[in-house]
Amino acid sequence: MAAKKKSAVPATKPKGPGKSLDELRSVLDKRFIIPQKIAAALKQLGDTAEYEQEFQVMVGCAVKELAKFRDQFADHIVVTVGKNPKRLYCGTKELADEVRKMVAL
Repeated sequence: MAAKKKSAVPATKPKGPGKSLDELRSVLDKRFIIPQKIAAALKQLGDTAEYEQEFQVMVGCAVKELAKFRDQFADHIVVTVGKNPKRLYCGTKELADEVRKMVAL
């Protein structure tokens, strides 16, 4: 039976004085920050909905930034019909489905 070798690097590395990549990403990377903010705003909406303009204020970003991530949250977004279609962000997928049924009439 062979004896286990001790690793030169401890299993739990003590935290150094610098920032890790994950810490930097959570502060600097908009591809990481904006989706997290959108998810938090949707959770805050709960069983209610908000038009895109008000929703982007909740998220705290520009509409252009919000637009980049619409596909990730398509289940929560309903586009109204008519002369001036608008996007509604629904807090739950179930609410979005119900609103889609109303809009389709």
